[in-house]
Amino acid sequence: MNLKKIVSIIVVVLVWAASFQVIIPAPARSASRPIPAHKVIMVVVDRITIDDLAAYAGPNLRSLLDNGASGLMNTNSALYRSPEGSYLTIGSGVVATAGPEGDLGFDHDETFEGTPAGDLYSRRMGSVISHESVVFLSMARLQKQNADLNMTVVPGALGGALRKNGLKTAVLGNADIPGGFRRQAVTIAMDDQGLVDLGHVGKTVESIDPVGLLPNRTNYRKILAELRGVLNRADFIVVELGDTARLDELADEATPDVVAKERKRVFADLDWFVGQVTASIDHKRSQVYLVTPSPSIPALKSKNTLTPVVVFGAGVKPGLITSPTTRRPGIITNTDIAPTILKFFGLEPSVFMTGRAVYAVPGTDRLSTLVEMNRRIVFTFLARPVLSKGYVILQIIIIILAMAIMFLRRRSAPNLEPFLLGLTAVPLSLLLIAGVAFHSLTGYVLAAVGVTVVLVAVSLRLGFDRGLDPFIFVCLGTTLALSIDVATGANLIKNSVLGYDPMSGARYYGIGNEYMGILIGAAIIGFTALLQRFPRQRKPLLILVAASFAAVIYLMAAPQLGTNVGGGIAALAGLGVTFLGLSGFRLTRREVLAAVLGILVVMVGFVAFDLSRPPEAQSHIGRTANMIVRGGVGEIGKIIARKSAMNLKLIRYTLWSRVFLISLLALAVLFYRPLGVLQRIKENYPYLTQGFIGVLVGSIVALIFNDSGVVAAATMMIYAAATLIYLVIRENTKEGIPETSELGVPGP
Repeated sequence: MNLKKIVSIIVVVLVWAASFQVIIPAPARSASRPIPAHKVIMVVVDRITIDDLAAYAGPNLRSLLDNGASGLMNTNSALYRSPEGSYLTIGSGVVATAGPEGDLGFDHDETFEGTPAGDLYSRRMGSVISHESVVFLSMARLQKQNADLNMTVVPGALGGALRKNGLKTAVLGNADIPGGFRRQAVTIAMDDQGLVDLGHVGKTVESIDPVGLLPNRTNYRKILAELRGVLNRADFIVVELGDTARLDELADEATPDVVAKERKRVFADLDWFVGQVTASIDHKRSQVYLVTPSPSIPALKSKNTLTPVVVFGAGVKPGLITSPTTRRPGIITNTDIAPTILKFFGLEPSVFMTGRAVYAVPGTDRLSTLVEMNRRIVFTFLARPVLSKGYVILQIIIIILAMAIMFLRRRSAPNLEPFLLGLTAVPLSLLLIAGVAFHSLTGYVLAAVGVTVVLVAVSLRLGFDRGLDPFIFVCLGTTLALSIDVATGANLIKNSVLGYDPMSGARYYGIGNEYMGILIGAAIIGFTALLQRFPRQRKPLLILVAASFAAVIYLMAAPQLGTNVGGGIAALAGLGVTFLGLSGFRLTRREVLAAVLGILVVMVGFVAFDLSRPPEAQSHIGRTANMIVRGGVGEIGKIIARKSAMNLKLIRYTLWSRVFLISLLALAVLFYRPLGVLQRIKENYPYLTQGFIGVLVGSIVALIFNDSGVVAAATMMIYAAATLIYLVIRENTKEGIPETSELGVPGP
């Protein structure tokens, strides 16, 4: 196929992909349509954990949990985690940033800095407002702060979409403490001008408690009366029950017994209020949300940042809550809330909302399930630095030690061979033990070490010639295990310390960057070593290699499996270069260009397929493409800037960058010393040499095209560096090197 035909195919595929946006436009809603009777009441209970619900939930909360969809919510915000940022993120449908200025919501007639809030709002925003409105005074500042992010953020997007379609919003309650405003709930309900149609967030919804731990507390009966008053006038109502947040702020000021007594009282009041709310709505036409926007102070200290969320009412089936954003039963993101509410009202979310509408999947004993799920996620998060950093440091030590011994004590170098094999076995052991729920970090570490030792011992035992065989067993075993896990839902990857973290929220499904690099590196070295081991079966093995490499690329790029775009490109590059080398092709400029265009065609095909699916079924690549089509080419620059910033940050701070650099340095040293050793390896191990080239190409492409590319590049290089050093040791000590004529040379 010539280049003109390839270019023509790319153009046709791109036009076809774009046509989905032109032929099937998003349905528009008229602003003058009748206002539906459907209602959404969001009860905000901030600074609690799923363990708090399990310990203190009364009968009404238990009923809500039993009859609704419940789960855990990621509470991230842009730049840094903050309560204000998480509240704003819920109302924006995309991670947003806010600091103390996110607290400044006021009733129209309240005074702030000596001026009525309504007048101050009009001066700042240049508009006249209703006396019933609640105003947010820092809207201009928030807009400027979020405009500087490498993504499009519209503060107040949820409220703005509701207002545009003739729906009204209301907000009630606050979480004020003595000497400080806590009015973040306004940022959930406000529109893109900082306005909420109705509500009260001032002192009128508080009561004074002269004897309790909380000097000011929520006046539940007052808020309930206000809620019933706006229920027939507003469609989306946010109720901030601030006592849980106040207690979290003041907990260090009292003894544990006093705090425990106060917590029981607060949850008793909360339980009563939830019962009143659920009794006030038509369950067939309205919904109630129980949302915790930000974690408590003790939870933050223990790295427990997922918070409880419950949805109850019309169209909600009891079960575990999930969304297309996470594809993980029991977990959603705070960006999913706004699209869910808009969908309930029959409205399309903004293309810039990164979340997706939530839904329920069946699940029994849900509260206990969520408690255990949360415990395991926190445990894995705490174990991650111990295991992954320990693994990284071990790699650095063994590579440096191996290089030093090769030059200083050459005869001792073979003693390092099991340790080099062990480096390639660790990722498989960390995957396998992820199927067990550990409660002790010590037990987890011992299990990881034990499984690694067993894998090394078994591989050495099964190694028939004690040459490449152990590496073949480990690499192909890793490839097979990872492939099966990805194809069946990545259940082991989700719980592995080399997997992804729901609390950081970078990825929730598919294959993450660590195991993406591991899968590519293990597949390349495993299959090229297999060819090296059985050169006389070259033709049937090449067919096996082609099928296996195609399967790996599919697992990386398939939308229904999670679409790791950078991984797909890296796999296409690394595996493609390897296969061409194994097949005897010599890459010319023309063939390189054809290969690049071929990669582009394949990736565009995956994107086009993803775009053809319903929005709720699309992976993140489909949503990104949709955003670019609707938002313009400027979105491409923001994506590039965001991914580049992440890569630069990781290169500076992550230990994985040190592994990558040490591996490259080791390869550079081996290129010159011992003198001629690489040339002998190239002659004696021609198939493996193609594998080393493929891993190097794949790691460089991963570094360029992934927002955490240095991690993927480093994990990929493990297999090339360990195997190459192993071969250099054997060549340098002249132990067990077969003759070239026995190994065969790849031919056309």
